[in-house]
Amino acid sequence: MNVVEATAMIQRLEAEVRRLEHALTSAELLAALIAPASPPPPLNLPPRDRQVLEHIFKGDTNQQIGQALYITPPTVATHLRRLSKRFGTHTRTGTAMAAIRAGFTPNQQEEPT
Repeated sequence: MNVVEATAMIQRLEAEVRRLEHALTSAELLAALIAPASPPPPLNLPPRDRQVLEHIFKGDTNQQIGQALYITPPTVATHLRRLSKRFGTHTRTGTAMAAIRAGFTPNQQEEPT
């Protein structure tokens, strides 16, 4: 396989990964829409995980979350992995939706600057 063929193969694989990520997010959205409406049990998240979730709801990147919370982006990624595992999700959107279904209420107040 030459460089041109390898590059083309990588591009096809990257396109397939994007398609699968979109399909997964769509499936998580659908699951959230058809989830039972029973009241969720209390959500006991550590304070830092709650803070990270708040920033996810704002659409912040790991870099932005890290700057706001005075932690490194890899530490933010660790919190996100823990939250994803807790909620059984694979994307930021899925994690946010699962948190809402579990009873998490995002703070709608603006933080003072």
